[in-house]
Amino acid sequence: MKNTAGGKLIVYLIGIITILIVKSISLHLVMFIFFLFVDIYLNLLGKLKKLFLVFLPFLITASLLVWLQSEKNWVLVSRLINIILWNVLIFKDFAEQDLKDGLAQLHFPNLIILTIFFILRYFRVIKEEINRLIRARKLRGAEIKNKFFNIKEYIILAQIIGSSLDRSLKRSDRIYKAMQLRGLKSATFVKSKQKLIISWQPIFLTLFISALIILLDRGW
Repeated sequence: MKNTAGGKLIVYLIGIITILIVKSISLHLVMFIFFLFVDIYLNLLGKLKKLFLVFLPFLITASLLVWLQSEKNWVLVSRLINIILWNVLIFKDFAEQDLKDGLAQLHFPNLIILTIFFILRYFRVIKEEINRLIRARKLRGAEIKNKFFNIKEYIILAQIIGSSLDRSLKRSDRIYKAMQLRGLKSATFVKSKQKLIISWQPIFLTLFISALIILLDRGW
């Protein structure tokens, strides 16, 4: 029996909860090595690289906090990295429709499902808006290069991201209102055509490994 999208999301949530609970840096290192090995074995380095580029600002900020604060921030960095690796591993063959079906099968609120779906659906719109604003900035003489610690370029980049998000939100709001006028109903849109089918073997295996990791983290 093969898990449907809802069953895969259960495995995903178990893994996320385990990563957030564990406080031992050594255990996080073990999880990192395991996740990285599996991702390499499944040829997922391309997706992994894209996700790391998305989370790079958060990783840099967390890494800087490590030197300013205490060892607890190392745990924060390791959690973020392991969550990225876990996301790539679980969602390697997940489409937008699969995520929507999985959330519906697990009876998530319709508003949450719609919000997540539209965020993913219009991610390309945000990307196109950012590229358009970058081209407009370059035509006006602004230089945007891939150099670190250049305050002027960071200010320009922050303005571009802020403007693109504002425009994309307004555009998405107009599209949503237009879809409502055409008869969009959240209950009909969110409803999954597939029944929840759960293969208990991967779920029990994930639970067993998670329980073992948590017990080791607690010193048992």
